[in-house]
Amino acid sequence: MLQGIAVLDTGGAITRQVRLLKAHPTTFVTLHPPARTYRFFLHHAQLPRLARRLSPVLGRVTFLGTGEYHHLTAALLHAVASAAEVRPAAVARAAFGAYGTSAAESARPPGMGLVVLDAHPEWSIAPAGYVHCGSWLPHVLSQPWLRAVALVGVGALETQGMLDPRVLFGVQTAVRSGRLSVHPARRSTARAIAQAFGPVDVPASLEDGVDAVVADVLTFLGPGPAYLSIDKDVVAPEELPNAWGGGELSVGETLRLVEGLLAGGLEPAGADVCGEWEPSFGFAGRTDPVLLRHEAFNLRLLERLLPGRAAPRAGGRRHAGAEETERTLSR
Repeated sequence: MLQGIAVLDTGGAITRQVRLLKAHPTTFVTLHPPARTYRFFLHHAQLPRLARRLSPVLGRVTFLGTGEYHHLTAALLHAVASAAEVRPAAVARAAFGAYGTSAAESARPPGMGLVVLDAHPEWSIAPAGYVHCGSWLPHVLSQPWLRAVALVGVGALETQGMLDPRVLFGVQTAVRSGRLSVHPARRSTARAIAQAFGPVDVPASLEDGVDAVVADVLTFLGPGPAYLSIDKDVVAPEELPNAWGGGELSVGETLRLVEGLLAGGLEPAGADVCGEWEPSFGFAGRTDPVLLRHEAFNLRLLERLLPGRAAPRAGGRRHAGAEETERTLSR
């Protein structure tokens, strides 16, 4: 069970969310060099050391900051796998075993699962030797301790060039062998995905309903621990403005996805959240209304991820009632 939250030093998007910090025990993590050093890019050689430095956040919901830091999920996954001594999962799968076919429905071997809620597929091409905030998924799929990945909520990939064979090179084998399942927002994208990766069954999309996607994801992952990574750009910008756009889910759909996965038996090995809104300079000394919307969403999300936590009360001193710890971690 997840306990409390952790905040990385990537900016002020979370530290300004006073109600959230009052409501939950918080570990503030300052890395040296600061975590904002890793904005957009992280070299493969830095991953093991960064994973060790992030060990204090294990067992908490970790807020990474804006979407430019989503690749830090790769380091957190390394940390979780190392701490839990996750046994390697067999990477060989029966061909074309994704999307509910017999191989995906069979009992999965040891290893950790991963569920990613994101408007973008995270499999774009990165510079050699690096993971990037939009290209970290192929790296984690190459790790022997990761048994399966479910990517949920992606937008219209067919119009973004993200189904080009050159871009798909890093994940094609994972889909065909039953290690990667993609559940987009639209049925049209689901059909395009099946055609691009073919021959595979057409995956359930959010247009088929939240319950259908939850059922498919839980069947696909099978039993065992799974990490949950949420990029809030999966939510439509008219409901939750963000810097990257592309989201097509409502706030309600996103929360029901998380709630359904946990109610259906997902065993959270860890969780992180990114896609925060950085307040603009025009709101110095007063509160950015978009930041308040993100804070409200975060509070509702944490009600699902950290059941039993009391709702925050209005008023009081900043951080009042929060069990705070400050950790400064050298590189």
